[in-house]
Amino acid sequence: MNLYKNMQLRLPEFIIERITTDNFEKYEEIFYCNKEYYLLTDGQAATKETIIETIEYCPNSFQKENVCNIGVLYNEKPVCSIFALYGYPDKQTFYIGLFLMNEEFKKQRIGTKVIKALFESCSYAGIEKFCLSVQDNNISGCRFWEKLGFEVVNRNICEGFINLSMQYDYKSSSN
Repeated sequence: MNLYKNMQLRLPEFIIERITTDNFEKYEEIFYCNKEYYLLTDGQAATKETIIETIEYCPNSFQKENVCNIGVLYNEKPVCSIFALYGYPDKQTFYIGLFLMNEEFKKQRIGTKVIKALFESCSYAGIEKFCLSVQDNNISGCRFWEKLGFEVVNRNICEGFINLSMQYDYKSSSN
């Protein structure tokens, strides 16, 4: 599956590319403007080192080629980044590990447009379900995912926070 090319076809006004350690500087602004996420999860603001760790992350025994680091640009400005696992925890599932928006592009429905393009692009490769985890105190994040059709399927206490495991069944919602 060429996820990047499929998304590009659905979002011709944007540039869709893989974020790598060679081009991550284009996207640094997104990491730095999402201070709240890093303060809650790491206890400190994003650094070049934490950005590189995010880009290079791959769970044990997971195929590196199924790690998706998606960058979206508009007029050479970074819009958002998505870090996800294609085929995790099973081959019909796409796990969104991190979705960060540039403050400048929030509240313009661009994030919704990008995620919907992701849904459509993945569906052609047999993906039926999307999963993610979000902290319950991330009110805007919870609302965003719920508006897209994600439902809470589990609640876990992790490091003093309540993480909501959310799921979206693309197959049943697109019928």
